[in-house]
Amino acid sequence: MLNGFGRMPLVNNNTYLELAKRDFNRCQVQHQLEWHGLQKWFIENGLETFGVALRDVLRAYFLAAACIFEPSRATERLAWAKVSVLANIITKYLHSDLSGNEMMERFMHGGLHEGNSTISWRKGDAKEDILVGVLQQFIDLLAQETLPVGEGPMYINNLLRCAWIEWMMQLINREDDTYDSSVIQAGSCMVHDKQTFLLLVKIIEICGGRIGEASSMINSKDGACFIQLASSICDNLHHKMLLSQDTETNEAAMSHMDEKIEAGMQELTQNFLQTHDDGASSETKRTLLSVVRSCYYAANCPRHVFDRHVSKVIFEHVF
Repeated sequence: MLNGFGRMPLVNNNTYLELAKRDFNRCQVQHQLEWHGLQKWFIENGLETFGVALRDVLRAYFLAAACIFEPSRATERLAWAKVSVLANIITKYLHSDLSGNEMMERFMHGGLHEGNSTISWRKGDAKEDILVGVLQQFIDLLAQETLPVGEGPMYINNLLRCAWIEWMMQLINREDDTYDSSVIQAGSCMVHDKQTFLLLVKIIEICGGRIGEASSMINSKDGACFIQLASSICDNLHHKMLLSQDTETNEAAMSHMDEKIEAGMQELTQNFLQTHDDGASSETKRTLLSVVRSCYYAANCPRHVFDRHVSKVIFEHVF
């Protein structure tokens, strides 16, 4: 069948090949401009002081661009990358600093319903001020750039803030003995636990104008089967990433985790291909699947291969 398809002159010809190359290169130029802006955002806000390497920011952006590549969806794409970076930094900060609850309180009362983006109410240390300021500015920007809905930017701002607050509360209350708060884990900007996975999906959906689905996810504790399965897979991938820090000691546990992940991925794919409604829209299911697949790729792809893919897709023109 493939051989026959390859001999079809209306499809397999140089004209379509040249059009595909031009389309890829145009898309790549936009992604390069976005990456330049993302670097500027990261450096100007002093986020390197939290131990995240610029290379990891690029990897996070690559995953977002690989899954959401359409030029018109820049807001969703950049939100994916920035949420990945900020969630990783805040996770480390809240686990390593006893004043994590205070930071969350300041963020909660910094304009939850008023849309107040001023920073005069902050009284934390320098790092805390950076985090709260960057997060507030990020939310304000997203509220303005998100596809318009009837409720307006103020509603979107509150929805985004609620998503972050819910995530922080879960993070502070979580007991996780596998987490080492002293370092930024390799790959943690790309392989998310289930709480961060859900935060990321919620924000992507809000930015895409799919407010109804995002609101349902935020306000409902009992997610649909698809959402629960996707969350479980991401949690297992994140656990595998932590175990991989000592592969010799954790070899048996990693093997068992791989079996669970593979079984989960098969079930998730079958579920996605089915047509019956499980409570999530088709677009939201697509977002969930995209984030899970990106985590799976990041958890299993060797770093040198990963970086080669980044170079080819983001920086190397096709001639």
